[in-house]
Amino acid sequence: QRALLSDAIGVHYGVTDGHHIVAVGTGEECLAQPLCEFDVALLDYHLPDMTGLDLMERILARADLPVIFVTGENTSMTAAEAIQRGAQDYVVKLGDYLFAIPVIIDKSLRQHHIRLENERLRKEMESMLSELRVKNIQLNESLATVRTMADTDHLTGLANRRKFAEDLDHHFAEAKRYGFDLTCCMC
Repeated sequence: QRALLSDAIGVHYGVTDGHHIVAVGTGEECLAQPLCEFDVALLDYHLPDMTGLDLMERILARADLPVIFVTGENTSMTAAEAIQRGAQDYVVKLGDYLFAIPVIIDKSLRQHHIRLENERLRKEMESMLSELRVKNIQLNESLATVRTMADTDHLTGLANRRKFAEDLDHHFAEAKRYGFDLTCCMC
């Protein structure tokens, strides 16, 4: 089975395309590989030393790559559990499944690249938002400084005539609106 699968994938991608296939027989042999160098992992559910689900968890803990189950286990519960635990897809070894494998690999790789690009863009957006928040704080501080400079006399630091007239108008309108008395004393 492993040789047929390797041949089907090899024919589709071709050795000249820079692709190579590493076929192993056990979970431990798989984990001994430099997983971060692989584009995709195809796993069987039944392995001599562990289940494919256990192997998938260990692979995903070490590398960010799509995992596709290719197995004779034809139960929807197993497929659902594999997908819930991180598998990109699930293929049952029935009929002409070998012809579907390259298509599923291509689809899984496209989805994986889209997810990685979305993650990169999300991080870039968060970084830009953080920068914008800092710039907004700096702008508000500069605006407050300009307001203070516009409202005060630069020699005395007291409110200037324009600010005084503005405040007087505001307090007069407020007193009129609420029926308060207003007294102004100028020294």
